[in-house]
Amino acid sequence: RFSDLASGLCKKDAWLNGGVGDFKCDAILCPPNTYAQYGRQASSDEECHSCEDGSSSSYYGSFECLTSEDQDTEEEILILESLYQALGGSSWTIDTNWMDSDVSICQWKGVTCTSASAESVQSINLASNGLHGIVPSEIFNLPNLEELNLENNGITFENLSSIGQATRLKYFNIDAIGVSSISGIENALSLTLLHARYNNFKGTFPEEVLSLKNLEVLYLSNNQIGEQLPNAISDLNKMVYLECENCGLKGAIPSWIGDLSKLEFIGFHGNSLTGGIPSNILSRTSLEHIDFSDQITRGGEGLQGDLPDFSNLPNLSELYLNKNSFSGSLSSEFLKEGDKSSHIKIDLRDNKIAGPISSGTFSGFSDITILLADNQISEISSSICDNYNSTDISSWNEGEVGNFGCDSLLCPIGYYNVLGRKTSEMECGTCDIENYATYFGSTDCGENLQKETLSALFVALDGPDWKDKNGWMAADDVCQWFGVTCDEQKRVTEIKLDDNNLKGVVPGEIYNLPLLNTLSLKTNEIVVNFGGIENAASLETIKLSETKLTSLDGISKLKTLKSIHLTGNKLQSIPGEIYSLTSLKSLFLNYNEISGNISSKIGQLT
Repeated sequence: RFSDLASGLCKKDAWLNGGVGDFKCDAILCPPNTYAQYGRQASSDEECHSCEDGSSSSYYGSFECLTSEDQDTEEEILILESLYQALGGSSWTIDTNWMDSDVSICQWKGVTCTSASAESVQSINLASNGLHGIVPSEIFNLPNLEELNLENNGITFENLSSIGQATRLKYFNIDAIGVSSISGIENALSLTLLHARYNNFKGTFPEEVLSLKNLEVLYLSNNQIGEQLPNAISDLNKMVYLECENCGLKGAIPSWIGDLSKLEFIGFHGNSLTGGIPSNILSRTSLEHIDFSDQITRGGEGLQGDLPDFSNLPNLSELYLNKNSFSGSLSSEFLKEGDKSSHIKIDLRDNKIAGPISSGTFSGFSDITILLADNQISEISSSICDNYNSTDISSWNEGEVGNFGCDSLLCPIGYYNVLGRKTSEMECGTCDIENYATYFGSTDCGENLQKETLSALFVALDGPDWKDKNGWMAADDVCQWFGVTCDEQKRVTEIKLDDNNLKGVVPGEIYNLPLLNTLSLKTNEIVVNFGGIENAASLETIKLSETKLTSLDGISKLKTLKSIHLTGNKLQSIPGEIYSLTSLKSLFLNYNEISGNISSKIGQLT
């Protein structure tokens, strides 16, 4: 693809066995808009021929002339080749057919063309494919590019200012690539769907998004973008889907959300929002999915006030308000205008909803999943329970109500299980412990101490930012939470969260787990106090290496302790508390800042 040929070369008469002397520049390379079998004039019978009408050759040394359509394809091939080279294509997870000139670009891994007969790129999907490097701006020169998915790769953009060249681009996915800025994306005026989750916006909302007036779907979850969303989002009046889960939002729910006239999906799980749900959201009839669940885990009381009845939302099919502080009761008007023939899922667990579930509640719904555990429900109408195998409600909770009646809605008072309801795999067990299971739908009979304790640990140590938080605050069974081990009776015996990005002060409640045997929190930025450790009657092993620990004040009260790992800390002497640990068998103090004498009291540790 030579674009020029220095004239001085054409005077090298002896070159190419004298060919240059005979045919001048043509002996080296045929000029643009000509062609020859070998791309040059090799003899008197093999001249450089002019391209016929309707075809051309753009470079020196062409073997053939191309139509404008073929030339466009050549340009697109060049762009894809530059992408491959710039992003380490040879080390991609899958690079099938890339750079193979004998295979159509439409068959290159992740490339889709506009049609089977036209070699023009319509979409590129290279998500999670081991790309690394700076994305070349030429990618936006693909004339028919509509979708670009580069999610979960080690890439950056020098800038996005040239994205405006992709005038057909509608879908752009840069989830989990670690960018801190999307400057230039405001030029992507045709964009309708933007994925930008799991990035690093450093507490600042990417204001460029506000210029994308055609945007319909916006994913910003798992970014810290400040405590409030800008009011100007309300000007994006084509918005259908708005998701900002775990974004660090605080304060009241923005009332402007209800001004988005086409909005169908709200996803704000895992923030720290407070107050109630604005009235204009409750009257936005286009809404199909509302998720304001878990506004507590990151601190605060969550959403409060009487539970709304959502009676004016005819299209609502999913409602998630679990883990908040809603009170009041379930109104007979609840979801009054809902589509009673379609499946609806409602999650109201872990609130303060009180009173009875009357016969009129959820009346007429034939297929509903309703989760109500851990509230203050005092009664379920007998008219519901007595007819549980009728066609009206037999399909509730995935058909469990038809099998087990109201127990599959909520375990009765005096009974419990970790779900708060009976299923085909889990009975409601009897609870005889005073002050437990006093309402319908209890999830513990004293065991909730474990969940509350571990939840406190999660909140205090910045759990949402842990490297691995699988199961935490999500699974009902704490024994499924990462790093937690239980015995056969599902009682916590070990907590191992080494090198897991824990940050903060370890709450003293952790010592209230009666069967905790091992606590290992090595290599984390934590502060550990030992007040109340005497309550941990089964604790035998503690591992706190590389936590910058400076003191063991209070640990002497743990007479059951047999092994303690304190390597790589900031201890300046052997703590005197150690000498009172008469059950101690293993002590690791390597790589501290200890100096002075070793006390003879160490002989007490026999």
